[in-house]
Amino acid sequence: MSQIRYKWTDGKVYKSLKRTIVKGTPLDISVANAVAAAMKEWAVEKGATHYTHWFQPMTGVTAEKHDSFISPAPDGRVIMEFSGKELVKGEPDASSFPSGGLRATFEAKLVTELSELIDEMDTATTELETAIAEFKDIDEIIKASEFVRDTMLPAMDKLRSAADKAETVTSATYWPFPAYDKLLFGV
Repeated sequence: MSQIRYKWTDGKVYKSLKRTIVKGTPLDISVANAVAAAMKEWAVEKGATHYTHWFQPMTGVTAEKHDSFISPAPDGRVIMEFSGKELVKGEPDASSFPSGGLRATFEAKLVTELSELIDEMDTATTELETAIAEFKDIDEIIKASEFVRDTMLPAMDKLRSAADKAETVTSATYWPFPAYDKLLFGV
């Protein structure tokens, strides 16, 4: 990286970029623009006309989006451009927003996952409520015990499993129920 510093960027840009990489400080758009210009210049020197945005959505597989440095100019010529905006933008995914708005891929995955888990919890809650109603009509102790073992406990496990998964992907700030650590150690 230090070789790139001297050929493609000035010292201030390099130091700011390194601070962002090492300490996680926000990347200033002027630094992003300078880095993008250096990257484009380097790539064009090597004969590149296109670039790939490679990303790893939370699905566990990789994906990529191809773009070009080439943009048409009003007079019919082409312009070679690449800005800091293209360098730092999140992957847009408006596929399920009725408004056509943009969201980051990781947010789309999280919203989908939480929606599915809420559906699982709703289904499991209905099954458990049905089982509880059926249980109230059982008079024999052995049949009642077998019903609890065979029907109620699996329904409870199904609900708990979906709730546990939802809790792991939801910030504690937004989780409306006591977490295990609060139940066990909050006394």
